[in-house]
Amino acid sequence: MLRVNYTVLLSNNGQAMNEAPKECDSNAKIVKGKLNQFLTPFEIASVFAAYDLGCAITLFNADSLEDHFGATICIGVGLLLAAVVTMFSTFGIIYENLYVLVVARFLIGLFSGHVLPQMSILMMDWSPMYERNVFGAILFGSSVGVIVTFSACSWTTRTWGADLVIYSTGGITVIWSAIWLWYVSDVPIRHTRITQEELNEIAWQRVSVDMFRDRRRRTPWSKILHCSKIRALFVLLCCNGWNLNYFRYYGPLYFKRITSSTNSGAFWLTSAAFLTRMVLGILCLPLLRYIIIQNRMSVTVLRKSIAFIAQVIPGTIALTTIAVHCKESVNIVIGLLILGFNGAFIGSGFINALDLAPHFAQALFAPMQALICVITAVMPFMVAYISELVKEKVYVNVMMIGLVYVVGGLTFITFGSATVQPWDIAEARRMVQSSISVTHLGYELDREADDDEQNSGLC
Repeated sequence: MLRVNYTVLLSNNGQAMNEAPKECDSNAKIVKGKLNQFLTPFEIASVFAAYDLGCAITLFNADSLEDHFGATICIGVGLLLAAVVTMFSTFGIIYENLYVLVVARFLIGLFSGHVLPQMSILMMDWSPMYERNVFGAILFGSSVGVIVTFSACSWTTRTWGADLVIYSTGGITVIWSAIWLWYVSDVPIRHTRITQEELNEIAWQRVSVDMFRDRRRRTPWSKILHCSKIRALFVLLCCNGWNLNYFRYYGPLYFKRITSSTNSGAFWLTSAAFLTRMVLGILCLPLLRYIIIQNRMSVTVLRKSIAFIAQVIPGTIALTTIAVHCKESVNIVIGLLILGFNGAFIGSGFINALDLAPHFAQALFAPMQALICVITAVMPFMVAYISELVKEKVYVNVMMIGLVYVVGGLTFITFGSATVQPWDIAEARRMVQSSISVTHLGYELDREADDDEQNSGLC
């Protein structure tokens, strides 16, 4: 919600504030106010990009925050602060100050950027191995907040104005943060309502990565940076994040330009596109779970198949329909299919570093996501450049979407893998031999200390 609520204010050069589009000077400065003027495309891009840059800074420090405070506290307090800043950011609109908007969005990203890696930590602690695709889809890929926000915007902007979107999304997040801090625990063993049967189920299906949570281990960054499989994965995630952010920020503008919809209609169509992505992703879950459990296909072939479905197919659809002047209904279906096929990326539990480097995936996840945020922050400026200089804006944007999807998918299919890398196994063996400590369901067991205690007992 906090990521996309400003799309309502800034989509189509701020015209989402009013149901009827109006002509405005390209040099007009600020969003609402008495003069009813709007931001320029590059100013809108700076507001959108500020969020991603704020996320990037926090992601680089996500592990340190989790070490000191725990994932539950970091997520709850971070989102609470982000919600408060969101509600106060409306002063940037009231006083027509672009810098307040940019700083507010930067702070929102700064306070909430650590949520994704720390949610992944909780997912590793709480979910049995064969249920992680389901947990990943629920936690990261469902886009419920995006769907609800755009759906609500379609009528709140007409009835009460777009300001209500900012206050309501901020207020809902405050309530959610309070519930989160009250009920959620970092590890299952500390939760007051979990049963022993559930604990046993989680422990029984644990993979080895859950046993290596010691922060003093050395991460082999040199081997990681020189690994072609990691680089192919990075390209895939960058391309997927680039296009996903495009639809988060410019989805209403995209649907408005390919149809004759009003702003509220464009919000509904954007919501429908993300709903299609969520539904198709969830429909993939039983099939993928069956393939994994029954070992019907190697993980590498499975991941590359997912990359083809989620990246190459929607990219091909986008590229092959650029020059075709279709009916409005066909354009809507094409837009839904582009995001719909990408739903396979959700159903896979996301193609991620856990396949390649399970013992270092946690250390690798946050820096990789931070770099992705920095790269995807360029996307709004690309859209602004297209808006300023290109007449057929929507077709150029669709071409950009298609190329990005195809490049990401083909790169992973050609160079990627889902096989655990030899250097990860070697480093894991070295860690076991050095035997600093292991963690199991929240308890740290020092092997050397245990041996000493047993020896002293024998004496």
